[in-house]
Amino acid sequence: MLDTPTEYLCGPWFSFYHQGRFHLFKNCDRNNPYRLINLKASKMVNRLTVEFDTSMKQVNDSHPSRNGEKPARTRFYADVYFSREHLNSIFFYTIRNLTSVNLEHVTFYILYDFDVGGLSGYDSDHAHYDNDRQYIVQYNDDGHSIGFSSLPVLEVSHHSAGHPYELEISESNPSLDDHVLQGPDDLYLGLEWDVGDLEPGDITTLPLILAAGEDRREFLENLERGMERAKKLLPTVKKNVQKPERQEKASNGAMERMTKVLERLSSSREC
Repeated sequence: MLDTPTEYLCGPWFSFYHQGRFHLFKNCDRNNPYRLINLKASKMVNRLTVEFDTSMKQVNDSHPSRNGEKPARTRFYADVYFSREHLNSIFFYTIRNLTSVNLEHVTFYILYDFDVGGLSGYDSDHAHYDNDRQYIVQYNDDGHSIGFSSLPVLEVSHHSAGHPYELEISESNPSLDDHVLQGPDDLYLGLEWDVGDLEPGDITTLPLILAAGEDRREFLENLERGMERAKKLLPTVKKNVQKPERQEKASNGAMERMTKVLERLSSSREC
């Protein structure tokens, strides 16, 4: 049904201010690398823990620390639940503040550059944002639809659908523009949630439901099913990210084995 060719527009970004400095982490970004802490993969559930640290060399090269400034460290957890029966997947993204000071203005972004129908129709997609139900959806002329939303634990603060090459999130432009380019065109979809401040040791979790359908009706049905399931899973996920094994760095051998399992499972799944 779709293709996601742009690796940097296929999931979560987050930003915050630490000691007055703006930091933005993308799901795929060589300038802001992360440490892989552990990974667990199966056919129906994947769990990933990574750590972002601004003291890593690649970041220091472009953002040298100021006198007395401590590195900003956050732990990022991803818990992914797949479905055998319906065209939906549930993602729980959790951030933990590992510093000794508050992280201010923490913001989640979910960004996808879907090509509905595959690469041959990459520039013929349409987009729609539903302000009441707070979902955003991309679809083609045949009605094939894919989109995402969250649970009402967090209200959407901004949204956007536009040209992927025009997307800009930075300290001078930290929010999506609330504009939807309806198409037909080459489009990305984006939603944004303002979390507020995170005190040392605190965590916050964003549930994200990704759904698809042959038409808008089927998309909405699969989205609703995913949201109901996400409500039931959320308390379990919050407990799971607190477990000691999610904080422990896996050995290199164990990490290699799990990475191979994940690659094999990913290659066997179809969108």
